[in-house]
Amino acid sequence: MDQTKILVVDDDEGICEMMTRFLLNEGYDARYVLDGYEAIKLSKKERFNLIFLDIIMPGISGIDTIEEIKKYLPEIKTIITTGALIDGSLLAELKRKGVAGCLQKPFDIERVLEIIKENK
Repeated sequence: MDQTKILVVDDDEGICEMMTRFLLNEGYDARYVLDGYEAIKLSKKERFNLIFLDIIMPGISGIDTIEEIKKYLPEIKTIITTGALIDGSLLAELKRKGVAGCLQKPFDIERVLEIIKENK
């Protein structure tokens, strides 16, 4: 079994459930939360290796969420997930803030596995 611990953060519960179920079936230790505040709270209690994080959520944005998490988990790998188009300048800004990459929705589940392997 893989010891990679993954947190999925998205305000769409269907996406969270599907992705978490897939990751668990692939042998990863996966959890999900539905907003950035819960992600911050949970990541203070549990150490995650990787976060799949929706960039646009109500309450607190994905960018603000990862900035907060990186204060106490600077080594965490973060993949932004979004249905919006991300231009080169925004992606460059996200990478400066420590984001490892971006995954466009709807995403290919095989691409999720590639991203996990790339970010171990």
